[in-house]
Amino acid sequence: MYLICALLNMSGRFKAIFLIFFLIPTLFLNSGCFNTRFLKDDQALFKANKVEIETKEEIKQLGDFKRELAGISQLQPNKKFIGLAKIRLWFFNISTRRKQNKFRDWLRNKAGEAPVLYDSLLAEKSLVLLNNYLVNKGYFYSEVSYAVVIKKKKATLTYKVITNDLYRIRKVVFPNDTSRITSLINAQKKETYLSSGSPFDVAEMKKERERISDVLRDNGYYFFNREYVYFDLDSSMGNQELDLFVKINPPTDSSQHQVYHIDQIYVITDYSTDKSKLGATRDTVDVREFHFLSEKLRYRPRILISAIHFGRDTLYRKIYHTQTIGHLSNLGVFKYITLRYVDKKINDKNYLDCYVSLSPAKKQQVSIAFEANNNTDFNLGTSLTLSYGNKNIFRGTELFRFSVSGGFESNLEKGEKFFNTVDLLFKFDLYFNKFLLPIGVKKVSKNAYPKSRLSFRNEFLRRIDYYSTNTTTFAFGYEWRKKTTKRFIFNPLAINLIRNIETTQNFLDIVNSSPSLRNSFTQQLILGMDFNYIWSNQPIHRGRAYYYYSGKINTSGNALHLGYWLAHLNDGKQPPYQIVNIEYSQFFLIDSELKIIFKLIRKRSLSRASLAASASLMAIHSRSRISNNFSQAGQTA
Repeated sequence: MYLICALLNMSGRFKAIFLIFFLIPTLFLNSGCFNTRFLKDDQALFKANKVEIETKEEIKQLGDFKRELAGISQLQPNKKFIGLAKIRLWFFNISTRRKQNKFRDWLRNKAGEAPVLYDSLLAEKSLVLLNNYLVNKGYFYSEVSYAVVIKKKKATLTYKVITNDLYRIRKVVFPNDTSRITSLINAQKKETYLSSGSPFDVAEMKKERERISDVLRDNGYYFFNREYVYFDLDSSMGNQELDLFVKINPPTDSSQHQVYHIDQIYVITDYSTDKSKLGATRDTVDVREFHFLSEKLRYRPRILISAIHFGRDTLYRKIYHTQTIGHLSNLGVFKYITLRYVDKKINDKNYLDCYVSLSPAKKQQVSIAFEANNNTDFNLGTSLTLSYGNKNIFRGTELFRFSVSGGFESNLEKGEKFFNTVDLLFKFDLYFNKFLLPIGVKKVSKNAYPKSRLSFRNEFLRRIDYYSTNTTTFAFGYEWRKKTTKRFIFNPLAINLIRNIETTQNFLDIVNSSPSLRNSFTQQLILGMDFNYIWSNQPIHRGRAYYYYSGKINTSGNALHLGYWLAHLNDGKQPPYQIVNIEYSQFFLIDSELKIIFKLIRKRSLSRASLAASASLMAIHSRSRISNNFSQAGQTA
């Protein structure tokens, strides 16, 4: 009782500290005892899997290997909240101690988790699974046993693994006949996942089967799949080595695998799984070799054609199938995308009719967002944002986003004005899924995913008793990519105009005392261009770490200054120079950033660490007084 009274008399800050450092840890500790209180005498809550390994040779990434083995066990403990306590199990237990109602039913079945009890049958079954896993990893004659320790109604399983000898691949033998399939496989065999000296691993063999299947499907063999690829093993040479023979099975009808080409291409632009719309009448519009089917064609065919990576009479390739789905998805206007093929013969030649079914996403979206925050300076901030989005606003799969927001900040300290900041923001972005250029471009790679972007932003900020500013930003540029690892952003026109609408004498007295602060609030125009190159091997990396690099070149005022110099418009004038009575900034900046991202724990997206290094390689400023952080400057004031 004394503790509760003391808590009620605490200030808000001390209450929070008390909850974090005393009450919450106490709850976590007590939840462990509570979770076993109601178990029967012959029941034990399963606590953990442990793995002990005895091996003749060093195992790389031993910790990962142990975690994989522990994860195979059919008995897995209840989940812990942020690794501290089994809160979901605690919810389940407290919900079952009283008469059920809607809340307790939700607590039990949604928020809660049933206890995992130790079961000797599951432990025995786990031994079989562990043995199978070890065989698949090349440990053909391993030994696995287990022991269980039950203490205070909590059971811990310890698996003891004796790996014995690890079998390795001596050589990989690919087919050597004269068929086209064999020639295709041998032409790509350098990309194999299997190599001499590597451990026997069923997982790598599955990846090899998939790779061979992809090679053949990328060369017209539409009906080929990984089930046609199998391996023969020969371990007669002894010495824990074996030879791997790659074999290709013929089709079940004993015919040869056939090559297919694309014939007719049908694009259904308003496909729906709604049964009431399956019999809808669609009109057909033919553009080149493409047939567009829809009740009403809402998209310009040229944009959709640019996203389909194959045409009539082209060889079927799986990569074209994958690229087409990715490109259509990148347009951002379709909810579901499927490609279906129907085989047929024309003059004894194999063809596929392709049906591209596109389910439109919701075209328009309106949203309202409210935000509130506070800080240690007793400032309370609120804002309201109204947003509107339109996909396909001009029937060319354009994406239009518009938002307007207003907010204010109030001071809760006594003796201060209630309102101290007003912020109004208006912005829109318009994306085109093509390059908007003054001259025609004959050919743009379909894999480039070209986009043009037009953006505008205007922000009015008023700090009561200090200043009012208006910041206007306009940019026009392009985005494209090369392969899946490289992305480019080029803005040939980027304008940023900062204007002081009103300043008070009190504010001027403060900023005039600091040259850097005074420069931050000088009216200025930033007129230039920028180019950004982004590279990351994340889409193709196989390891537990990947790299991210970003290099940016930003320039402002240089082209304008050169034009003024050629026209002798600045002769006799002293910097800083002006345009339409506004000073403009002139600078050239190169910025570079490299990140190395390590994945600490597999299958845990939150368990990642990032090591980043960022440096400006070269920055030449004749005049750069950029400051958008008005809020911070106002607090300084």
